[in-house]
Amino acid sequence: INEYSVQFQQLGFSAKKMFDILINGAESGTFSVDKAGDAVKEFGIRVKDGSESTAGAFEDLGLNVEEISSDFAAGGDKAQQAFKKVTDALFAMEDPLEQNQTGVALFGTMWEDLGADGVKALTTLTKQVDKTADTLDDIKDIKYDDLDSAFEGIKRSINTGFVLPIGEKATPAFKEFA
Repeated sequence: INEYSVQFQQLGFSAKKMFDILINGAESGTFSVDKAGDAVKEFGIRVKDGSESTAGAFEDLGLNVEEISSDFAAGGDKAQQAFKKVTDALFAMEDPLEQNQTGVALFGTMWEDLGADGVKALTTLTKQVDKTADTLDDIKDIKYDDLDSAFEGIKRSINTGFVLPIGEKATPAFKEFA
């Protein structure tokens, strides 16, 4: 999260969207969440590097090089819209060889590692984080009919409301100590 959050932010993604992308990558079979983050990082670097290969990839996608480069450089909403334009055009390519060459020009070795389907899963912005939050809200609203169920619910509340937050705060200190 520390390594890639800046890269996602520069492409206009909120923390919530970053986690959605990472979750989608994991659910699609990406062998490492790190690869998913690295793919976005590599893309972010390449779309702002001004290289001939990046400009050629934009041209292959039928995009105006100066305009799309400017949108990425602006960051925020413009960069996010540019990301969508580029990835939509990339996945609309009919020739798999041309798509592969363009994908490598934009995502580098991460395209090679993840393949077209793996990268496509990263660009599908479903609301995975919202689903998790909704499920937790559903659990919170459960009414218990007996004493054992009530105690089990209290145990879960203590674990999620007290133990997990302490663990999350203590983990960096433990890592630093180790």
